[in-house]
Amino acid sequence: LTAPSPGSNFQFGNSLAISGDVLAVGEYSRNNSGANRSGRTYLYKLNADGTAQLTATINSPTPTYEGYFGYSVALDGDRLAVGAYQENSETATKAGVAYVYKVKADGSATLLEVLTHPNGKQDDYLGMSVGVSGRNLVTGAYKFDLPPDKWNAGGAVLFRSSF
Repeated sequence: LTAPSPGSNFQFGNSLAISGDVLAVGEYSRNNSGANRSGRTYLYKLNADGTAQLTATINSPTPTYEGYFGYSVALDGDRLAVGAYQENSETATKAGVAYVYKVKADGSATLLEVLTHPNGKQDDYLGMSVGVSGRNLVTGAYKFDLPPDKWNAGGAVLFRSSF
């Protein structure tokens, strides 16, 4: 597979996840909506003959300059998690965000939830890694600071989806 519309330094394939006959491919450095390196994620249906058909192109709901949407992806059944480790949260610049989508039977995706660190601060980088299993999602914040002075100690946040 190659990017549907390739570009220099878009980083197609940096992250990959597969569940059943659905493949998710992150392209975290793509330029979108005037936001350089805001990122994108693609969904493919895997066919019995070994080919893959593009079914959805997902852009960040809130593209941020160097937000890196799609840096990490995870799939489990109809759940897709996408990390954007430098996107702005409602509380801090570049705190990072993780998104949870429902993948529909036709291969499209609907946003279910936007996840941010409950104690997030600037440059925590939530969404650097994501994992999903059923309604459980875990995401890494590798630069999270622990009090009182454990800078960049890192952390993982476990979320349980309400859907």
